[in-house]
Amino acid sequence: MLNEVLKSIKEIGIFKKLDKTETRDLLKAIFDVSYQYDCNPGEILEDIAEEFEVCYSCLTFDLPLQDGLCQACGRWESA
Repeated sequence: MLNEVLKSIKEIGIFKKLDKTETRDLLKAIFDVSYQYDCNPGEILEDIAEEFEVCYSCLTFDLPLQDGLCQACGRWESA
């Protein structure tokens, strides 16, 4: 459900009004709340992790991603 909420928020342009730090703070707050409801970041960031530049496994920002995972989590070879 939260994945669909994030996609809807993106569609209506809310993230364009937020800077990178505010966007990341919002994502972190969503992740914090999601743990209380047995929802994991992988579910939340499915198909959109790369748009937010966050690894859905370790929640680290600004690393190169492949299929939503950083190199350490996805165990992929760098080019």
